[in-house]
Amino acid sequence: MLTGDCIVKICQETCASCDDSEPCNECIGGWFGSKCDYACPGNCYGGCVQSSGVCNACPLGYYGSKCDQACNYCSESGCSLNGDCYSCYPGFYGTFCNLTCPSSCILTCNPADGSCNCPLNCLTCSGSNSCTQCKDRYYGYVCGSLCSPTCKQGLCDMQTGYCVECNSSSYYGDFCNTLCTFTCSTNGCERQTGSCFGCEDENVYGTFCNITCNRKCKDQMCSQENGHCTNGCIPNYYGSTCENVCSENCISSTTESICDSKGKCTSGCMDGFIGDTCTTDDRNQESEETNSGSMIGGSVGGVLGVCAVVALVVVVLVLKKKGITWKESKKTYEDISPRRMQDEPYSALAVSSTTGNEILESEPRSELTIEGEDNRVYYNDERVYYKNVGGNVHKT
Repeated sequence: MLTGDCIVKICQETCASCDDSEPCNECIGGWFGSKCDYACPGNCYGGCVQSSGVCNACPLGYYGSKCDQACNYCSESGCSLNGDCYSCYPGFYGTFCNLTCPSSCILTCNPADGSCNCPLNCLTCSGSNSCTQCKDRYYGYVCGSLCSPTCKQGLCDMQTGYCVECNSSSYYGDFCNTLCTFTCSTNGCERQTGSCFGCEDENVYGTFCNITCNRKCKDQMCSQENGHCTNGCIPNYYGSTCENVCSENCISSTTESICDSKGKCTSGCMDGFIGDTCTTDDRNQESEETNSGSMIGGSVGGVLGVCAVVALVVVVLVLKKKGITWKESKKTYEDISPRRMQDEPYSALAVSSTTGNEILESEPRSELTIEGEDNRVYYNDERVYYKNVGGNVHKT
């Protein structure tokens, strides 16, 4: 009997909706089957297909219809539902990244066929074994090292890693990793040695601006190069570094200093002293001048004496050249007269004592007459020897 009352059909708890012809039109999440009475696999991500129970998606690192297989060789990016890796770890290739790259490759290879690739960070490479150009900020055989962060624009030599330039003049060294000394000015320092391009403080000098200027420099300011005082010296000091004191014998000056930059007294000397620097005693100077005159006179006399001796020697040599000689000490005659001692030397015979036995004119002899002296006959030929025997001269 028809009453007209509505018939209410209640779906199963796991059904999202149902009608008369189908038990369940759609299942709630985590269930599948016509009646939604089967639970999806536990590793499914986002449910599963109602008709088959295949997982709609898997958690990262798993694949398969039930998401129960791990992507062991895939990188962190994981794999698809059928296990295909999205990317491989370095050194592996293939669909499942389970194949090892050839040993000839450096680090990586083509993930599809295993052919060698350029190393990571290489722009170009040679035979896949070494880089010929690195990306900016990298250097090394396989571009595996980072350039120093203080290299300008991150550029460095591909082989050594030395910075092309430093990104600041405050750094120096091959890798621009050493700070210039704090005593350098804001101009920085030289790239290789670190020597300052100027000093921060004008009271210091030197390559590294670490030497204090002489306190005797005016305003204690000096040149970085050599420490020479740039503004001169404080009063009564002089010299390039103001290391010298003006002479105490300088007369007091109306100017700041009693001497100039070379030590010369600006207002003259005190009594008793002379010279530019007033360091010479006036009395000693006079004594020195007297002594100098004596020395000069003595020297002149000595020179004249030497000249006289030389002149005498010259005269003697000239006379010898002409055959005129004196023999005062040579024994030429031997007197063996009974009235005299035997061997008494005769250097000359008076003419009057040889008249009877005078040596013939043909015998060699020489005669010298000197005005104001006795005239005698000398027998000086050394080739002939004479003896006076009893007053008679005999040739032997």
